[in-house]
Amino acid sequence: MNLKHTNQSYRELTNGRHLVLGIGASALSGVLIALSMPNFDLSFLAWFALVPLLIAIALMPEKFPMLPVLMATPCGIVWSVFVHIWYPSMFGAALGGFLILLVGWWYANLIGWGVVLQRKLPGALKVLAIPVVWSAMALCRGMTILKYLTHCMARSESVFVGTGIVFGSPANWCVPVRKLC
Repeated sequence: MNLKHTNQSYRELTNGRHLVLGIGASALSGVLIALSMPNFDLSFLAWFALVPLLIAIALMPEKFPMLPVLMATPCGIVWSVFVHIWYPSMFGAALGGFLILLVGWWYANLIGWGVVLQRKLPGALKVLAIPVVWSAMALCRGMTILKYLTHCMARSESVFVGTGIVFGSPANWCVPVRKLC
């Protein structure tokens, strides 16, 4: 009976419609979060930009542990392309393109790890999983040499710096360095 459920879950996953809708929802989340960045001045979108991605992940079977990362990858890459479009002019076309994809993959992994943690937590604690993973990685980045390399990454939250609204935001740790931007 368990095997039957696994086969059914695999068929659901490989059903083209579910997969295409999930990838589309993921890419939509990437566009929404990119539009929340300062170039577009739609920062209110940051509050719900990941909702399409999280719904798509929630509707996929839990039998595949890497599925959250795979489903978040289009979101991460689209977001990274919008936000880091300047990388090729700074690092050259090949390295800049590679770094855009690498950063997008990193964003996807953070979301995916948060979903994996979410599935292991009981009850109401589930809602904290993704923010805790994201904030923990931002804290680690803020405590290492990476804070000097990534000091301009928290632009969408810059409106909230000093208000305490964005807990764990890298913007809170790079205010002195931000003058370099």
